[in-house]
Amino acid sequence: GTFTPRSAAQGRRQTPDTRTAVVFEHTPPMSASTAAASAAINVASSSRISSTGTCGLRIASLLPSTTDIVSALGLSEHLVGVTHECQIPEGCSPGLPHILTSSLLNYEGGQGDIDAKVKEAAADAAACRMPSVSAGTSNGTSNNNNNASVADDFADSVQSLYPIDREALKLASPTVVLTQDLCGVCAPSTAEVKKALSGTNTSTRSSTADTVTTATDSVKVLSLEPESLQDVADTFVTVADACGVHERGIKMRDEFMSNLKLLKDTVDSALSATRDKNVTTSTKPRVLLLEWLDPPYDGGHWIPGIVAAAGCEYVKIGSQSSPSPDSWNGTKSKQVTWEDVYDADPDVVLVACCGFDLKRNIKDALG
Repeated sequence: GTFTPRSAAQGRRQTPDTRTAVVFEHTPPMSASTAAASAAINVASSSRISSTGTCGLRIASLLPSTTDIVSALGLSEHLVGVTHECQIPEGCSPGLPHILTSSLLNYEGGQGDIDAKVKEAAADAAACRMPSVSAGTSNGTSNNNNNASVADDFADSVQSLYPIDREALKLASPTVVLTQDLCGVCAPSTAEVKKALSGTNTSTRSSTADTVTTATDSVKVLSLEPESLQDVADTFVTVADACGVHERGIKMRDEFMSNLKLLKDTVDSALSATRDKNVTTSTKPRVLLLEWLDPPYDGGHWIPGIVAAAGCEYVKIGSQSSPSPDSWNGTKSKQVTWEDVYDADPDVVLVACCGFDLKRNIKDALG
C-alpha cells in the first residue's frame, strides 16, 4: 500500500509523492532474531555436517530462531522439543520433537487487546525482579540470597504468556535447553525453564548458561540475548558450543558474515555507480520498521543493522537518522505515536508485527 506525506506547504519535502508500506511475515519472538537465523539456514544449507560425535545430545528449543539455528547446524535429529510457534525442520527423529509451550494470548483479537495483555504480564514480571526490602537481613541490609528466593517464589505466582508443558518437557528429557532473557514476555525465561525442569534441586550460574541438576540428569540451560546484528551471528557459535559442535558454529557465523559483507559491497557499488552518473535517485531510501501497530512500536536491536546492510537509511524515531546503525546497538523497540511516524516522514514503512504471519500483517496494515 501507499501513504501520502505532508505537503511542501506543511514543511515537508518539496516534491509531492507517495511513500511505500511493505508488509512482511514475522515468526515470533522478535527478540529471538528469527530473520537472521532464517538467513543463516540458507548460508549453511550447502555445508551441513552429519551429527557424529554428538551421542546423547537432546535439544529443547524454546525459540523459533534457535530451532532454525539447530537445523542449520545439522542437529535436527537431536531436537526433542520445540515451541508451538516453531516450524518443524526436516531430519527430526521419529515421534519428535515434543511441543513444549502454548500461548495464553488470543491472537484473533485486536492488537490493542493483545498489547494490554502483554503489558500486564510485563508489569508482573518487573515486580518479580524487585523483591521488597523486608527480604533483607534483620538489620536492614540487603541479602542477595533472600532477595532471590523471594523473587523466585513470586515468579511462581505470575502466569507466563507462554507456559511450559512440564510433562512434555519431562518426556523430552533434554540435555540442552535454548531460551532467552532479552524480552520478559516473548518466550519462556531461564527462570521459568529452571522451575519447569522436573526434579530440579540445584543450579549453578556461568557467564552464558545455567547447569541445572535434575533428579536424573544435568541439563544445560542456555539464554541468548543478542542486541546487534553481529551479536545475532555470534549466537550461532554460542549454540554450537553448547551442543558440542564448535567448528560448525564458526563456519556458519563466518559464512553468514561473508554473505552480509557481499551484500553491503554490492549495495555500495550500486550506489557509487548512480552517484557517478549524477542520478538523483542515488539517495538511500529512509526506512522505518514497525513491529506493532496498535499502539505502534518501532524496530530495535538488530533491525537497524539489517536495514543498513540492505543499503537503506533506518529511521529511528527519537534518534537522529544515520546511514550507520552503530550508535543504536542494543536500543530496544519502543512505543511511539502515529504523529511520530508522520513527522519522521519515511520513504518506506515495513510492517512486521511480532507473532503474526503474512496474512494477518496484511489485514492489520490495511485496517
